[in-house]
Amino acid sequence: MSVTIRQKLFYPLFATIIALGLLCWFAINWQLSALRKDFIYRIAENKKNEITQSIIMSSQQALEKASLFTRMPSVIRAFEMAHSGNIEDEADPKGQQAREMLRTELKPMLDGFFSISAHKLKLHFHLSGGHSLVRLWQDKQINRNGQWIDISDDLSEYRNTVTDVNRMGRPVKGIELGRVGFAIRGIAPIISSAGKQLGSVEVAVEIEPLLKAASDTEKQKLLLYMNAELVPFGSYQDPDKYPVIEKKYVLIAGEKAEKASAELSLLDMGKEKLSIAYKDDHAIAAFPVRDYRDKQIGVIAFFSDISQERYLTRSVNLTLNGILVVMLAVIGIMGSLILSVILVKPVKQITQFSKSLSDGDLTQVIMTDHIRHKDEMTELAEILNAMSASLNRMIRDIALGIDTLATSVHQISAEVDQQVSIALEQSASVSEITATMSELLASSVQIAENSDAVARTAEIALQNTKSGAEWVELVISKMNRINDDNQNTVRKIISLGKKSEEIEKIMEIINNIADQTKLIAFNAALEASSAGEAGKRFGVVAVEIRRLAENVTESTGDIESRITEIREAVQDMIIASEKGSKRIQEGLEHSGQTAVKLKDIVKGAESTATAAKQISLSTRQQKTASEQI
Repeated sequence: MSVTIRQKLFYPLFATIIALGLLCWFAINWQLSALRKDFIYRIAENKKNEITQSIIMSSQQALEKASLFTRMPSVIRAFEMAHSGNIEDEADPKGQQAREMLRTELKPMLDGFFSISAHKLKLHFHLSGGHSLVRLWQDKQINRNGQWIDISDDLSEYRNTVTDVNRMGRPVKGIELGRVGFAIRGIAPIISSAGKQLGSVEVAVEIEPLLKAASDTEKQKLLLYMNAELVPFGSYQDPDKYPVIEKKYVLIAGEKAEKASAELSLLDMGKEKLSIAYKDDHAIAAFPVRDYRDKQIGVIAFFSDISQERYLTRSVNLTLNGILVVMLAVIGIMGSLILSVILVKPVKQITQFSKSLSDGDLTQVIMTDHIRHKDEMTELAEILNAMSASLNRMIRDIALGIDTLATSVHQISAEVDQQVSIALEQSASVSEITATMSELLASSVQIAENSDAVARTAEIALQNTKSGAEWVELVISKMNRINDDNQNTVRKIISLGKKSEEIEKIMEIINNIADQTKLIAFNAALEASSAGEAGKRFGVVAVEIRRLAENVTESTGDIESRITEIREAVQDMIIASEKGSKRIQEGLEHSGQTAVKLKDIVKGAESTATAAKQISLSTRQQKTASEQI
């Protein structure tokens, strides 16, 4: 299947346009999606900030309203009245008197507030011990067992704001969960002129009207969820009135129809920070509700209808994609037309010209004179025209060459006939040479075998000669050791002769001493005989000394004879050792000469072995050459 150059260029261009279009489409959609999400996040963040600021402002206003009553003389007198009794007793008469005093003194102010705002001011006074003194928006204090009673009920178990203000003596504001649920409270301490903490005053504002005010349009809804674990402390025990979400959250403010849209996972994320999810044409944002201690106690879910934003996004998306498609189509059409004019048309002319050349028509020429601006296709056309002219010249030269070649072929044919006759004569000579070479080859084979045998024999002789030379070297080494041992023996024998001479000198001294001893013994015997009976014993001793001296003389004589024999034996050994040394020296000289001769023989054997190997190699080469011939 052939593919035209238009197709080869158009297909990549088309693929590039499609790829570029898809890339732009993904980029546009991604940017619009990111823009929509950022827009919705900003709306949710603004709504969160709006509610947060409203809570802060409401709590500040509540605190400011409460502060109006902290220094009123009638309020101070009522608290002093209550403190004059037992403030820990909820039914204390002094406390009841203080309640009635406050209701009477503050009624005009509360009526005026109601006439303007159309709702009662939730003004609540507390005693310093954590008990409620009076709730001025109610006729009685609390409903206990279905009956309203007027007592100072204990608030310390569930009203931390009251205990904090009375413990620290500082005002508190913010959201707190009480028996009636979430409320925005402002509580200020009441201090006597003497500086004594008497109690506190509170203004409470409900949070639900604030949420309704923040839901200013039908497109926006606000739902307030309380943590389910806080329900026992509030008044939201009825699941029909206050739906429970998965036992984790209780819907306490907002339309019930919207509760199903607030998914549990979104509420869980909203406990920590602002989180957003999307469902159909709604964006759902959830963010935490924190009390005055900054503890998370609930979640506010903000529902916003984003159908109009989605419609606008789709419209912008379709518009941009339409513009993109038109732009890519224009680029594709213009590119195709430009390729057709600039590239495809010249290529067709070149193709027709090339076809004419292949058919043997060398008269065709590609016209390029009308082209003002030359490009690569124009250069290609000029090159093809030049190639056509060169082919014309080449064909003419080939025709002339063929004529010359024909004449040369005739001449070569005659020469070949002569060479054939000469070759026949050479063939006969070659046959004779072949027979001679066969005989020479047989002789070369025999010579090669004999040369190999000589080489092996020479190698064996060389090894044996080397072994003999090594044994001679070993004999020389052993004879040198024998010569050294013999020399040591001679030296020891000479030393023994010297020792025997020293012994002879000692024996001469002993003989002299023995002679003197005999002379002394003789003189002693004479003196003893002249002494008579008194010298008789001394004479016996002198005789014994003389006999001992004679024995010593005889012993020394024997020793001298033995020493003389030793000296004679030493002299004989010295003479024998000297003769042995001479013979050993002669043996060493002969062994050295033998070693030198053996070294010469080894060198000769090595030369012989090398020559035999070279002869064998030359014979093999001659055999190979003969076989090749």
